Amino acid sequence: MAPHEEFPSWISDDHCRIYFVSDRPDAADGGAGTFRRWVAERAK
Repeated sequence: MAPHEEFPSWISDDHCRIYFVSDRPDAADGGAGTFRRWVAERAK
């Protein structure tokens, strides 16, 4: 299994939202592992 890259690209000032980039493969890209931007959010 090949290693994957993930890293944060932006964190909100209140630390409740983070955008990060990942090249983990998924069904949408047929397992190609192209880079995508994701967001995670928690309640304030």
